[in-house]
Amino acid sequence: MRGQLELSFGFIFSLIIIIATVGTAGYFITKFVGTGQCTTLQMSYADLQEKINSVWGAAVGDTTVTLQIPGGVTSLCIGDMSGGTNATLRELVDAFIVEGIGVYALPPTKACDGEAASRKLTHVAPGPLICKSVMRGKVTFRLSKTQVSERMVTIHA
Repeated sequence: MRGQLELSFGFIFSLIIIIATVGTAGYFITKFVGTGQCTTLQMSYADLQEKINSVWGAAVGDTTVTLQIPGGVTSLCIGDMSGGTNATLRELVDAFIVEGIGVYALPPTKACDGEAASRKLTHVAPGPLICKSVMRGKVTFRLSKTQVSERMVTIHA
């Protein structure tokens, strides 16, 4: 006696369709999760600029801003990369440098494949580049404007 396995064409075709459907669904789920992380980072940049604008518009102010940062991003830096910045850091973000003061996610390739690696900030006083490590998906900066005569917001670590 010989064991024979006879599978119909319809059964084999159904298996191929099921495998293709599961694979496609997996692909779109991972893309959707990645889009959510990109949105989180972009919203964090918008929250930071909104807090800066709030302090800038006040006569004096001092506040902290805590930003949600998606997984993969290990540090967030704020400052002017065009000046005398650490050469290694500058080389890492070279393709993403914005003119003036900006916020930079490190490593840039983990920030939506570089699409959200940096963003220009307005109303920020020039100062040293500040980099902070992301702890449990969050990073906090202090924003201040201590005198009415100050025209820009100072960012502290």
